[in-house]
Amino acid sequence: MVQFRLYFDKDKETKWLNEMAAQGWAMKSFFAGFYTFEECEKGKYQYQVDFGDQFMNISDDYKEFMKENDIEIVQRWGFWVILRKAVTDGEFVLYTDVDSQISHYTKILRMFQGVAILEFLLLIFEIWNASQLEGIMVWAPVFLMMAIIIVFINCIVNTKNVLGELEERKTGIKKTKKTSLSPLLMVGMLFNACAVTMDGDGLLSTVKLIIQILAIIFMLTGIYTTLSNVKKQASEQE
Repeated sequence: MVQFRLYFDKDKETKWLNEMAAQGWAMKSFFAGFYTFEECEKGKYQYQVDFGDQFMNISDDYKEFMKENDIEIVQRWGFWVILRKAVTDGEFVLYTDVDSQISHYTKILRMFQGVAILEFLLLIFEIWNASQLEGIMVWAPVFLMMAIIIVFINCIVNTKNVLGELEERKTGIKKTKKTSLSPLLMVGMLFNACAVTMDGDGLLSTVKLIIQILAIIFMLTGIYTTLSNVKKQASEQE
């Protein structure tokens, strides 16, 4: 069985993989959002998603450590490493204390920040490139890049909130929770990117207009939702 998912939250991905294993589906491989599963005994495996120190590579020490602890390396993708362990081999927890968890999520935060900076630089290039060309279609990559940046901004915000909760557990000092941007903003950007690539008369022009109207609605709703969440969070902290 193959399923397509795009996860930017390792904890949500871990939860989903464990839910699939509980239903009798063990993840076999992953490629560009496509997860391949094979049937297994229900609840046979438990999964964890780790963040490695090397891009697209796993050190021999890492492999040896996992082998010694009866942990199987299922898949490596970028910095991410998907691991599994048989339930019969005991509890599967990678980071047992707060300090190691903070170190783990700090590395993830730095990765997201680095990607966001890179995407922002690419966005500037795409805007400059589009301004040098003619036609509305050349702006499609700009809207697509903006949607990607929104995704990584949310990744940064969510990871900072996780770190805030861990710091609060460690020090007892309450941390201010940050608000994520509404996913509707990203949806609006993607709709707009699709619309600007469409060119034609008659029915196609009507479809393009409808998509652009939907894009505006999604973006305005996303802005409103984000501002509402900020206001609600501020009132809860008072």
